[in-house]
Amino acid sequence: MMKNGVLLMKRGTLSLAVATAIAVSGNASAGQAEEMEKTLQALQEQVVAMQAEIVKMKAEQGQTSSAADWTNKVSIGGAVEFLIAEGGAGSLDKVELEITAQATDATSAYVKLKKQSDDSVNVDEASVTHDFGVAAVSATTGGHPFGDFSSSMVSDPMTKDIGDTDAAGARLIAEVPVGENVTVSLSLDDDASSIAATAELGDFGVTVGHITDVEVDATKDANHISASYAIGDITLYAEQVDTDGVADASNLEVAYAFTIAGHDAGIALGRQERTNSATAANNEKRNMFAATVNLDEGLDLTIEKMDSDNNANDAWQAQIAYGF
Repeated sequence: MMKNGVLLMKRGTLSLAVATAIAVSGNASAGQAEEMEKTLQALQEQVVAMQAEIVKMKAEQGQTSSAADWTNKVSIGGAVEFLIAEGGAGSLDKVELEITAQATDATSAYVKLKKQSDDSVNVDEASVTHDFGVAAVSATTGGHPFGDFSSSMVSDPMTKDIGDTDAAGARLIAEVPVGENVTVSLSLDDDASSIAATAELGDFGVTVGHITDVEVDATKDANHISASYAIGDITLYAEQVDTDGVADASNLEVAYAFTIAGHDAGIALGRQERTNSATAANNEKRNMFAATVNLDEGLDLTIEKMDSDNNANDAWQAQIAYGF
């Protein structure tokens, strides 16, 4: 439902999401379920209050000045994710707030704030971007443009485990369009450099990239390739990350989107492998399954099953995600 022009989830919908997640992932006491619901409700109420204040400011600015006022140049979004592990234990997995400001037609700024486990709030990423026409150049604390790491699952894919580049530090990134369908990205910081090229050809997309000093081992280079193809309601996705002597990882997924009782939903099957690890015990193969349903505007429930040849990693888990 809407309140003062902002989204407010129905309490019954939130209760349903919590109850369903617990039922699938395992047993939990009534007290645990109530505590999870209260935590999500409190977070959602904070988001609603913030959205209402933004709507109010924009309305006031609209009455007193032109459409060029700063409230029309600033957008705010974010995500709250609650994870319920097998057995019913719940934890707040992510609280993020993203702010984008369009200073001029060519210059923008971006900040991502993230709540930490100790309840402190840190600046997770900040950047300033200027579009020069021939290239868009960013000064940023974000990761290198290496790897895609897309997934329909709750868990991060093993390609991200070895290819992630979100280490703290400042870097320059340039995105250069080549023709209508290709973008080349280059980045540089004190420790590493990378280059990637992305081609979008209708329903088919492919990205290839190379980075020096991959984060998992600062002395090793890595290569990446990913591709996706949409066939109606079916999407195929494949990704491979190869490092120079650390490990290699792959992720294959097929996802099917559909509607059930008026709600968007989807299922996905995946296969992940980590091979050629410097330590053989770290090699692993996973079969993945996930089912997602949109319960309300911005509110998604995802159930995941991981079946690994390392039996210690076999598990069900559920995620309640609220995006705004």
